[in-house]
Amino acid sequence: MANAWEVGKQDGVDDETLYRRLNAVAQCHGAKPSRNLLHCVLGGRSDGSVLCAAITGALTGIASTLAALGVEQAIVLDNGGSVGWYYCPEAGATPVVVVAGPNHRPTGTAFIEFDLGSFPQPVSHPVLADHL
Repeated sequence: MANAWEVGKQDGVDDETLYRRLNAVAQCHGAKPSRNLLHCVLGGRSDGSVLCAAITGALTGIASTLAALGVEQAIVLDNGGSVGWYYCPEAGATPVVVVAGPNHRPTGTAFIEFDLGSFPQPVSHPVLADHL
């Protein structure tokens, strides 16, 4: 089912029909929505700031949390146990894992680099108060 949505779109099938078809296949096989996957998310705010989050939960709940944090657009970069974030304090230094899912693979397939000048400090928000 991994590429079924893409194939359906290429064949001109509308979103609602694709959803119904894929949902029927999932139900036939007893698949249930995942509720506790770790998601790596980038979100953009109207002021141009970017929120980076590694957050656990169902996508609908994560979307609500991101909206409460002022995110207007977001993209899930990765999900599941393989999510991992590294911090590299300076060029040539050994990266340090700061966030990792239970199935984290140290040899990742994609990296996004941000030059922050210093280690990022987490920002607390009421929505996340119980999780920080």
